[in-house]
Amino acid sequence: TKKVVEFVVLDDQPLSVVENVGFRPLIEHLEPRYTLPTQHFISKTAIPSNKQVCKFILKHLENIAMVSFTTNIWSSDVCPMSLLSLTSQWIDSCFTLQKAVLKAKQFHGSHTGDSITTATEEMLNAWKIEKSKVHVILRDNASNVIKAMDPLELPIWDGLHIRCN
Repeated sequence: TKKVVEFVVLDDQPLSVVENVGFRPLIEHLEPRYTLPTQHFISKTAIPSNKQVCKFILKHLENIAMVSFTTNIWSSDVCPMSLLSLTSQWIDSCFTLQKAVLKAKQFHGSHTGDSITTATEEMLNAWKIEKSKVHVILRDNASNVIKAMDPLELPIWDGLHIRCN
């Protein structure tokens, strides 16, 4: 199971790969006694507890000069919860684009600028990302998200954050 999780995370595979009609028979052929974990198990248990994947990402983030981010909040009328995400993108020493989803978590409470600021700071701190390494944060044009960026005091192009309309 550990290697399946590493495959999913390190090769940027969709979680649903473990449910694919071609993948299941392949694994069963290679090891008939092995039972593949479910997509739910991987997303709720295996990935959050996989310290090796976190160490791998942290190692890369420590050795780069700058990192760019995307962030967004999703909410829906048909789903009673909101999600906040933080993804990272950087160029490594071999000039290869690298990327990682650092967090996708349930966002509780009102979507105020202050609460978004706090949540974003918590995510950056959890990954030990120095503010001086932040190149840009790509985000939507919602007024609460715009308001949330200024208190972060990130050295981004003299306070310019890139907005998506």
